[in-house]
Amino acid sequence: MFNMNPNLQLIITIGSLAAMMWGMLKFMLRDIHKDLSDLKELSKRSEARIDHLYEENNRLYKTLIEIVRK
Repeated sequence: MFNMNPNLQLIITIGSLAAMMWGMLKFMLRDIHKDLSDLKELSKRSEARIDHLYEENNRLYKTLIEIVRK
């Protein structure tokens, strides 16, 4: 059918594999970057929630201490 030089065929095969791998990595890295930014946002919200709960606990402990002192 079509007779091609083995070296040329190898170069074309490696080139096409490299192009496919580059394309897959490009899209995968975009998704990974999006997931990491979502995790950072979630972490910030979690830290804010923990700080809020810590303040609430402090308020309750202070109230209990005042009740016990009376």
